[in-house]
Amino acid sequence: SHNHRIQIFDNDGKFIRKFGDYGFKDGQFNYPRGVFVDSLNSNNIFVVDKDNHRIQIFDNDGKFIRKFGNKIINSTTITTNSTTTININNDLEQKFNFKSINIENKAQFNRSRGIFIDPTNSNLIIADTDSNRIQIFDNKGNLIQQFGEFGNKNSQFIKPFSISMDIINSNIIICDTQNHRIQ
Repeated sequence: SHNHRIQIFDNDGKFIRKFGDYGFKDGQFNYPRGVFVDSLNSNNIFVVDKDNHRIQIFDNDGKFIRKFGNKIINSTTITTNSTTTININNDLEQKFNFKSINIENKAQFNRSRGIFIDPTNSNLIIADTDSNRIQIFDNKGNLIQQFGEFGNKNSQFIKPFSISMDIINSNIIICDTQNHRIQ
């Protein structure tokens, strides 16, 4: 992942092709960490683009299809009595006239690493590593559910990295890395 690309090999380890390079545009990566091929449905390649805080989707030839997500904005409430400029992720600057506004962090990523696609419904299950949570999206990138928080009790995580699924029982299996356990 330090090469900021995806490489594809055959079963004998022979190089077939690569795609992507370092950057922030569509089809570029900033430390790709998780990859999953939806071989039951579209054969598309889903890549967790960790430091760009997004999921990118490619066809089997490596052509960019779409992306979703961006850097997390912590839930916060801003209160003021005047027009205020808010700079979000250094990309969007807007002026608002309000007394109070709540900004939530739904469907945002914070250095995510793991991805799995549920073959029963094509939902994407993402290990949102630095947010210490799991997020579930439909195949269009709409948030369905999120769970987990920082901690060492059941359903709490410290840096969840990898994710998989017990398809027979529909259980999500999470590598809870810094708690040194599987949940």
